[in-house]
Amino acid sequence: MSSGIRIAGLALAGAVALVACAPARGPHADVPSLDLRVRFALANLCNGGMSPPIAVDRAPAGAESYVVRIVNVSVLRPRVQEWTIPAGGEPGRIPYGALKDYAGPCPGEFQRFNYRVEVLALDREGRRVAYGARVLSVESVNKQAQETWGRGSAPDVLEPPAGNAEFDDVLFRRADQLPSWRDRDGGVFSDPRRPEAPETQPRPLPLPR
Repeated sequence: MSSGIRIAGLALAGAVALVACAPARGPHADVPSLDLRVRFALANLCNGGMSPPIAVDRAPAGAESYVVRIVNVSVLRPRVQEWTIPAGGEPGRIPYGALKDYAGPCPGEFQRFNYRVEVLALDREGRRVAYGARVLSVESVNKQAQETWGRGSAPDVLEPPAGNAEFDDVLFRRADQLPSWRDRDGGVFSDPRRPEAPETQPRPLPLPR
């Protein structure tokens, strides 16, 4: 093999390796990003729960409707819930209970799941104008009830969190740091307040690339 062919082969292999190691960007990375503030309180969990209020910060003026998706990213075959709702008179707020036929997260007693909440803003013609996502760690109803009682007061379920200070027990990521749709091998994240606590949910096997 000539040196020129060998060098070309090494360059191609290096380029493939760089592509493989590049961080995965979230969907709709070509539109401006939204900042979302949302929590799953007790009133939003399991069957019979109401959808949580979502604050949509930096909502564009031309937003006429929102596509809202909620998906459990800790499992291989998640159930994806999706709604298209009007932006309404207050485009920076998706009200409590606005998502019809909502089925809340409902982890088992010793499970913790990560749920991704996504909001895609559309204009009057249905064109994408902004996108945001947030990943939240959700525990069982009993566990969350114990922590709520331990804090001495429950959050107002009609209002989204006031700011990042209320995300002490939540994992969140920027939209451009989210895994790709096929990348579901991240496992379950440990509780940041109890780093020594073992993961109780087994990591799913990675999908073939």
